[in-house]
Amino acid sequence: MRKKLVSILPLLLWVSVCLGNQPPTRIISLAPSLTQEIFLLGSGHRLVGDTRYCVVPEAAKHVEKVATAMEVNVEKVVRLRPDLVVATSLTSPETITTLKKMGLKVEVFPQPLNYDQICEQFMRLASRLGKTKCADSIVAASKERLNALRSKHTPTFHPAVFMEIGTKPLFTAIGGTFLDDFITQLGGNNIAHSATSGSIPGRKCCAKTPMSSSLSPWESPAGKKRSDGNNSPS
Repeated sequence: MRKKLVSILPLLLWVSVCLGNQPPTRIISLAPSLTQEIFLLGSGHRLVGDTRYCVVPEAAKHVEKVATAMEVNVEKVVRLRPDLVVATSLTSPETITTLKKMGLKVEVFPQPLNYDQICEQFMRLASRLGKTKCADSIVAASKERLNALRSKHTPTFHPAVFMEIGTKPLFTAIGGTFLDDFITQLGGNNIAHSATSGSIPGRKCCAKTPMSSSLSPWESPAGKKRSDGNNSPS
């Protein structure tokens, strides 16, 4: 009997390793951006839970809601038996620790600071889902579009740009954010680049006299949230 156990042990170890390397089939996303990327990678059918703000694409609205933007219903997450939970730095470290103590696999993606980090994190997520080949083509197409836009920029022209993220209060993208990086890469000059806070008085914005103003995909002119924004490479 002992000889049989010894002979079968390598096989059991091999099976364990193979199963451990299998892509997750029950995923919970705690961030709208990650939810959109999961769908973009063709893995939306694996989602068993997401947040109230996960409304893009349309199918995300019908996934079980387990969190708001900041608060997570840990009991519901555990009950859904996910084999992977993905989150951003918006989810508190305490919640992440609690989920891990419950025996759940949790992957945290910090807030990206520039376009390159967005691509890197997208590839990391794709690798975890077994979708690297799909992600490669998406990132390549994204970089091609970015290069095409860069080619249209006049090197000597750097328009002052104001990126409006919120209206009440007025909120904008400051230096050290991926939106600021986008403006710079496309030849613009973010008027809030040196600001220490994204909350800017309207009079201060007007004093900067931006030549171009842009609404965030998350806001409409009326100040209502839209549902078509994300920070994926696409």
